[in-house]
Amino acid sequence: MLVMVAVLAGCGKKEAPHAAGKQGGQSALDGTPASRADSEEPPAGFAKHVTPKGRVFWVEREGVRAEYPPEFSMLDPKAQEAWRKARYKVPLSTGFIQGFPREVQATWIERMADGPELEAEDGARDAYVRRRMAEDRAELVRPAPKGFKPEGRRKAGLALIPKSAMIRSGEPFWYRLEIQNVGREPIEFNERPSFWKIGNATQLDYAFFVTPPDGGERKVVPRHNVHLHGIRRDYPFPRHLVTVEEKQRFLDELNEKRRWEVSHWEHLRVTLDPGETLVSRPWQYGNPDERRELLMYGDIPDKPIAGEFRELALREFQFDKPGTYKIKAVYDDSPPKLDKQEEEYIQAMMKHGYSRAELMEDFEDSAAEHLGRVESNSVAIEVYK
Repeated sequence: MLVMVAVLAGCGKKEAPHAAGKQGGQSALDGTPASRADSEEPPAGFAKHVTPKGRVFWVEREGVRAEYPPEFSMLDPKAQEAWRKARYKVPLSTGFIQGFPREVQATWIERMADGPELEAEDGARDAYVRRRMAEDRAELVRPAPKGFKPEGRRKAGLALIPKSAMIRSGEPFWYRLEIQNVGREPIEFNERPSFWKIGNATQLDYAFFVTPPDGGERKVVPRHNVHLHGIRRDYPFPRHLVTVEEKQRFLDELNEKRRWEVSHWEHLRVTLDPGETLVSRPWQYGNPDERRELLMYGDIPDKPIAGEFRELALREFQFDKPGTYKIKAVYDDSPPKLDKQEEEYIQAMMKHGYSRAELMEDFEDSAAEHLGRVESNSVAIEVYK
């Protein structure tokens, strides 16, 4: 079971929506559009290695002293060690430093250390991902309405639809959430785990605000998944598996299969064209003990449910007092601020030879891709005994 725990522990990274297909090239990480720095010549002592799929790596030349790029000093110490040891080194750029928090830099560098050897696996993975993306679009994306007219360059509208305007005291609120691209440019959602698939995905960008009958709006937080601390390790192997090698092979194959299934369960990557709408998947939190049991054996705890609505499973709030409650949803994709931390980053990069004008241009381009704070309509729910 340690294998499955490792897979689940790797979840949680989310990328903000951005305009699709604006730049050419492939990054050294996952085939997404590359930054300008990714295609630059490597520093002295390194050779550029380009894979058949266009991924760029740096390889140290034998017998030549390598000069590490200035971005190396900005990596986390663990990431520095991983980069030194890697045979195929991820090109270090401002895009890499900005795009990956320090705590995950080493993980990505180690993952790509054998980059060219991963291409055979990538072919199968890419075909799988394309199929899954098509399935996600068919399930969760609605076409643009007839006569749609965009309202701006990049803009989204959020709609909260209740299953019922009345609920019994102590019962959960059931809803459907929809976000429509009302702008002129495509909007890409790349979320893992995705709130649109899992109703309690822990993402700071999505929130609900409730005003109870006695007033005072408050932010409410969904219940998190149960933890897997202290799970038993006597995995129930099939009886025909006897040797350690057979059991390990069984676990490896099972882990590989579940890796893709778990990824699809929680990972959403769709592009909304102008006028298209992304709708939330029907979902129910269910029994905590049952969720823990399913997770313990590597199964998916969020089984598909019928209908169009999902449960708002809250951690520290209940609709228990009779009266009228007002509820709204918020998707906060606010652009970054030029705060003290960002200014320190700019100053550090200027010391490595980057101009302030270039850094500010990159900052402003990135900020312009954000959708801002998107609020839904407010719905009134009557709670009765």
